Amino acid sequence: MVQGDREVLGSVSDLHITGNMYVNGSNLTVSNVQVDGIVVVNSAQRNPPPTNVVLSHVDIRAIYTNGFDGLTLDQVNVHSAKNESTC
Repeated sequence: MVQGDREVLGSVSDLHITGNMYVNGSNLTVSNVQVDGIVVVNSAQRNPPPTNVVLSHVDIRAIYTNGFDGLTLDQVNVHSAKNESTC
């Protein structure tokens, strides 16, 4: 279990993150992860944005992106999400 937020710069698996997950790396896979908060892809607003990101068997509250080049969502459970801005 990871208490609080987690920045992801490389592949991770089999985690429970109690906060938010910030995906800022490229060529990575996030698998079998439960995120109690939200997922933000490219929270660092990198230019060029992250490439080849795979979220597989992930349970999240919501997902936001600030750009990406190749984002694959495979069996992602998004629940309790609202249509709102992160600002």
